[in-house]
Amino acid sequence: MNSFQQLFKTVGLLVLLLSGFNLMHAQTPQQGGGERQGRRSMRNIEPTEMAERQTQRMVEDLALSEAQIPAVQAVNLEFAEMMKTGMTENRGDRQAMMGLMTDIRAKRMKAMKKVLTKEQYKAFRKAEIERQEARQNRGPRGGGPGGPGGE
Repeated sequence: MNSFQQLFKTVGLLVLLLSGFNLMHAQTPQQGGGERQGRRSMRNIEPTEMAERQTQRMVEDLALSEAQIPAVQAVNLEFAEMMKTGMTENRGDRQAMMGLMTDIRAKRMKAMKKVLTKEQYKAFRKAEIERQEARQNRGPRGGGPGGPGGE
């Protein structure tokens, strides 16, 4: 009986330890809600930061002139603010969110066409299409069928 009690205590202690580790892991904040490390969820990025990132990427990819940078920054900020507002107002309504984001992207493309040269706009449009295809190909995410938390 003594060895049975010892075994029972050992198993009980192991269960407690594993439960504690599991609880600690569940409490650890996930960067970007489980997205790739180093990237934060779009909901957590301020419009100014989003606009700065977009502008910096465009400076590097499109070789923007010094005169173009403030105009591009202004367009990016305007549409980043629209996206943030839309994400907040349409949280939980995936269809409304998708429609709004499509509309915002189309308006941003028109605004960029006024600021960029023909060659820059062509490269910008190509990059945007590639990003959109990459978004569509990354599969289901958080909570949907087949995704984390899905059935």
